[in-house]
Amino acid sequence: TVSDGNAGADDATAAVANGQANVAAVAQVDNLTIAGTVEAGDTFGLTVDGTTVTYTVLGTEADLAAVRAGLVNAINIDGTAGGIVTAAAGTNPGDITLTARAAGTLFTVSAPTATNDGSDVNSITSDPGGANVDNVVAVAQQEDVTFTADTIESGDRYRVTVNGKTVTVTVNGETTLDEVRDALVDAINADVTVGPVVVAAAGATGVIELTARAAGSAFTATAEALAAKGAVHRV
Repeated sequence: TVSDGNAGADDATAAVANGQANVAAVAQVDNLTIAGTVEAGDTFGLTVDGTTVTYTVLGTEADLAAVRAGLVNAINIDGTAGGIVTAAAGTNPGDITLTARAAGTLFTVSAPTATNDGSDVNSITSDPGGANVDNVVAVAQQEDVTFTADTIESGDRYRVTVNGKTVTVTVNGETTLDEVRDALVDAINADVTVGPVVVAAAGATGVIELTARAAGSAFTATAEALAAKGAVHRV
């Protein structure tokens, strides 16, 4: 908070405090590994959010990596499971990664199954080595702008800058800090550059709450109080 230190008509302050840090969405990643000596008729399957996808070995696949490619393709072309996750080949021949198509949207993988049509034992294992990535839901950033003033004078200017774009209200008829606050709230929301980035709302006396319109999208905010006599109070 910065003020000129002079009690009286030109004593105004501006401060910005973080009310909620921005949290960016993170896409969930689940890892699976298929293993075994595969032969025609063997099956590998899994269930994504209640939808089961199964791949049956044809017997023409050259190796385990080719079987994995068949299961990956089956997941991606499935009308339901393929809309939830993207399947891809992992590092080793039997490794598969499932990544949420929408970051911040949780999915569940259940009942991984492997059957064999002969005497060999096949398997499909979830999260080998603990390499999964947890889903993180985006949270909207909030900044609280607080103005104070002993006296509201004609010509005083109150400013909020968001991502480098400044919105200013010059006192012209307002007599209370709440009236100034409300005028600045309206100006911020109406601004063609700042309005699409944040929603401004009136808080307590002299307080403006700025909230990101898009959760997970960070913004910067500063504020100034400029007295009619020329003193500048900035944070």
